[in-house]
Order: sequence, then structure tokens, then C-alpha cells
Amino acid sequence: MITVPSEFLDAFFDATHNVAWPDHRPDNAAASFLARFLDTPRLHSECPLILPRKASTETVPVTYVICADAGHATRTKALLDASVAHSMVAFTGRTASLNERDPAEAAILRFVGAGTTFKLAPPDDLRHKILWTALGRLVESLATRPTLAVAIPRPVGRLLRDFEASLSAGQAETSSHLLREIETTSGISWENLAFLTVRRLSKLGQDDELLSFASLDSLVRAEPPTPIRDGVLGAWSRQTFCDTDWDSPRVIGDAIDKLTNADPPVGLLIPLEPDSHTEWSPDSLVVVALAALARPSSQLAASVLHRATVLPASLTAALDRLASRPDEVPEPAVTSAPPVPKSSPAPDSWLSWLESVLADPCRDARLSSDLTVGWVPAQVDDAAIAELITTAPDNATDALLAMTGPFLEAEQYLHPAWRTAAALIERTLVAERFAPGELGVLSALVGVAVRGAPPAQHYRNLLADVQGFAPRWVSAAYPSPTLDLVDALAGGPIPDTEAASGFATAVLSPLKAQERRLGPALRKLASLLCSDLGVPLEWSTEIGSGPDGGPPSTWPDSVLLYSLNEAALRRASLALTALMPNSRIVLVSDKVGSPRLRDQVRNADMVVLTTQCATHAATGFITEHMPSSARLVYPDGPGAGSLLRAVETELELC
Repeated sequence: MITVPSEFLDAFFDATHNVAWPDHRPDNAAASFLARFLDTPRLHSECPLILPRKASTETVPVTYVICADAGHATRTKALLDASVAHSMVAFTGRTASLNERDPAEAAILRFVGAGTTFKLAPPDDLRHKILWTALGRLVESLATRPTLAVAIPRPVGRLLRDFEASLSAGQAETSSHLLREIETTSGISWENLAFLTVRRLSKLGQDDELLSFASLDSLVRAEPPTPIRDGVLGAWSRQTFCDTDWDSPRVIGDAIDKLTNADPPVGLLIPLEPDSHTEWSPDSLVVVALAALARPSSQLAASVLHRATVLPASLTAALDRLASRPDEVPEPAVTSAPPVPKSSPAPDSWLSWLESVLADPCRDARLSSDLTVGWVPAQVDDAAIAELITTAPDNATDALLAMTGPFLEAEQYLHPAWRTAAALIERTLVAERFAPGELGVLSALVGVAVRGAPPAQHYRNLLADVQGFAPRWVSAAYPSPTLDLVDALAGGPIPDTEAASGFATAVLSPLKAQERRLGPALRKLASLLCSDLGVPLEWSTEIGSGPDGGPPSTWPDSVLLYSLNEAALRRASLALTALMPNSRIVLVSDKVGSPRLRDQVRNADMVVLTTQCATHAATGFITEHMPSSARLVYPDGPGAGSLLRAVETELELC
């Protein structure tokens, strides 16, 4: 809601710096033209305040779109993106940094504050007139639209399932939104909220932020689930031992001292009872090995030695010596044990979990990645799992989709369970999960299904099912999931080229019809995909210009792209090379840190970090060694489309 005071208009339209409406005089011709933009009753809607500003030395006015607050600016951004970008004006999507020394902009700062105003600078007078015609339509539509109904909070179970799925699908921005929604509406305990926060930071490789988390000291004492333990231990290990020479004398003793005196006491995260089935990451395993030597515990040492190949040689030798000595365990006192209540055994496989869900489809089914650790990979029982999902009753759809996130988290890139992915895709389509945040999950599932090289008939059926719902989910406002999906199609086996080409034509044609709303990198990617799949669509690949008519000044000298999906990296690199020919594009697919990776990261001006096709050891290593001046960008998905969209947004090209 904006009520426009006369004092503000007098200051903004002072003739010394703004001749668009000199001194705000009512007898000036601009008064009648701007009347509908200043109609106070209409401004009680979502409509922003839109005003021109023209200096005496300028030929084309600049337009200021002034919002009531930062939240209003966020909502207005999408409206401007849809109504005026990019054919009328170069629109970055970011609010302007207003100059306090400029009288007109200082008036805006006093009126609504910083972070609330967009500046639109059309290149010529014709574009300026077209721009104001479009803005007039926007004002009319906003002033007359009905009041929106208040959104009903979603159940906590659904929120948690969506958070798990988005995080596993590598959707950094979507998972952040869901975490805020969980925090503000679900009423879950602080422990569970802390677990979700740490899990997300660990997935993003944000080791510094994770270890400085305000509730971390309390969290390590709360017996968190294994993925949380592993995330904290891995982050602490990378930060503490990143440059440690394990062959140096006394290095193990110094490392044990660091673990013993750690703050917070991360050693509490290592269970007293060893379990050889716990899947620690390589970085966490170093800390577990040190804990075995510090206690000392031959049983814990023995449980670690089965993965000794990922440990430094000096640690392995010390564990070997410890494991050969039995622990001195005191005789327990003879007491009568209390009766143990009987309970149903926890599921120990994907099949047993599905059977328990189908026994009671209406219950609130939840499946955490902690429970699936150690389960036989889904690819082993792929056909049986897919059969259970496909033949389950309709009322079990919501319960079955609870496995989507853990399934993507446990998915083995080189051994995809394509039948299970295809069955989950069918359930997702039936449930009509087409919200922007859910499309990334659908795209990730299609990537798994295609990567598994299904037979031609299954391939055709899968594409036909997804294409049948395309009018519901293809959108120029959210082009990344569509481009990610076609990118996965182009990068995987293609048993039926005609089906692949037909599918790509069907889903890319709506984007082609609105290609002006796509940035230059996304248009270049779409052109490459069409060329690879034989799609007869011609895309404009002209590079946009900066606000002054020249090339954008924010292009970095070096961009590092990280993902284990090498096909997506190559395609994104081709598009970025065409967009930024003078920038160096570095592609990285390492699974662990190395001196070579460290040098590549230290020389990067921008790092684009995919979190679905990634390892914690690599992402944590990258964020640990990034220079403070470099920009870190997280795509909201694993495909080339999401990579490029993230770069364009960061570089203010879209």
C-alpha cells in the first residue's frame, strides 16, 4: 500500500534535476498523463508507484518503479519480468542502488527506503513510449484485480517431504524457501529444525556457516541422526585438517588433541558402540579414526579399518596396531533388565518400507535419508520396487512419493534404478505436482530414468506420459526445469530418436514463442539442444547489452562450474563460451579435494556449485578454498539450464 505525499512529489519533480513534470505544477501537460499512475485509491492494491525522471541534458527519461517495501518489490519483480523485459528494456531483476546525493533518488530513499525501487532505462524514445504503454496496462490490471485468498498452511509432513525431495534434487533456492516455511508455519521442535538447517548447509558445502551455526553446541549433544553427524564431522574435518601432512611426526597426537579440545565437542557425535555398517564420508572417517585412537577402542578401530583405503597411511597403521589389542571392558554388574516393549522392526530395505506403507496407505508416511543408509541400492530390486509403486492403490500416492527425496539422495549415478524412477514419475504426474519448486524434482527423476537406458518402448511411453502434461508445467517464467529435462534427454542414451525429437519440439516450442523472456545464455542452450536432438526451431542468440548500451561490466574473468554431470557441464560451457568469449570457463567434476582443484578454485572469480550431482568432500573443499572476492552461486537444479539461469541471474542478464 502506497499513499503518495505531495512533499515527495515536489522533491522528486523539482525542475533543477527533473524536467519530466517541472515542479509538480498542475497546469503542466504531464499532470493529466500521470494522473492514473498517482490515483491514491488504486495504489491501495499491489500496484507500485511509477514515475518518470528526465534531466535537462537527457533525451530519454528513466522510469522509477517504487514499491512499498522489500516484499512488495519481490512480488513486483515477477510482474515487470513478465510485462516489460527484455524487448522493451534491459531488466536485471534487482532493485537499484539509489544515490543519496542525487536529489530525486534521495527523495525516494526518504519515502520508502532502500531495496524497494527498480530503474528502467529504455535505449530510445520509441522503447520509452512502448514501455509506458505496457506499464499503463499493468497499473490497470493490478488496480482492478480481486483480493487474493489467504494461503492455507500445508501439513508438516508434506513440507518435510518436499524439503527432502528438493534438497536431494539439488534445488538450493527452493529448499531455502521450504525451510523458512517449515520454520514459520509447521511448529516442529528446535532440534528437528536445527537438523534440517545443518543438513542443508552440509549439502551446499557451507562448512564455515555450518560450524558457526548458533545451535550447533546443543545439537551435537542431542544425538542427531547419522546424516547430521556425518555432515558436522565432515565439515569440522575439512576445516581442521585441510592442509595436514599426515606423514609428519607427532601429527596424529596433535590431531587427537584438536579433537579432544574441539569446541563444540564434535567427538560426542561418534557413537560409543561401533557399527561397521554406518556409511561415514571419507572426511568424517578421519575423525572417527582419531576417536578410536583417543578412547582407545579396538572395536571402533576395527569397524573403521574396512574402509582403510580412504584414510592416510599413518592413520591406518595406528588403527592396525590398536585393533590387534582387545579392549579392557569391566565386568558388568548383574542386574535384572527391565522388560523391552515389543515393536515392529524398522524397515531394512526399499521393498520392506514400501510393504509397510501399502499395509496402511493413509498414515503419514515419512522416510529419512538416515533410515536408508546401508540399504541395498534400489537398482538391485528395481523391477520389484517399480511393480509395487505402479500397482499400489490411488490413495497411496502421497505416501509413496515420500520416498522421492531419499531415493534421489541414495541414487547411484552410474547404476540408475530407472524403473523405480519411471514409476515415481507416473505417480508425480497423477498427483499433479507441478509447482515451480516441484518441477526440479520431476526433472531429476526423468534424468535418472533416461540415464538407465530403458528399452525403446518404455522410453517412448515415459516421454509420452510427461509430454501429455506439458501444458501444465512448461513456462517461460520458470524455464530451467524444462531445459534441464531436455538436457538430460540429450545427454543420455536415445533408443528412439524420433520420440526424443518430438518430445523436445513439444516442450521447447512454448519457450520459443516467448524467447524474449529468456536470457541470452538460455537461448543459446536451447539452440544447442535443438541442434543435438534434430528439432527445427531457430533461436535468437544475440547477446544483451548493459545499461549504457555497451557489454555488461559484471562479466567475470574466470567461471568455475562444478558438477558430476559432465554432459550438463559441457553443454553449459558451450553456451557460456558463446556468451562470454573473453572469460575462462573451468569445468570441474572431482569427487574429493586435491592441490589441482585448490588452485582452480583460488583462481576463480565465480563458482557455480551444483549440489545434486556432487560429493560433500568436493563441495566443502571448494567453499573452504574460495577467495573472499569470488561469487558463489547455487543453481536450483542439476541440469545445464539451471546452471546457466544461475549465472545469468548473478550477472544481472535476465
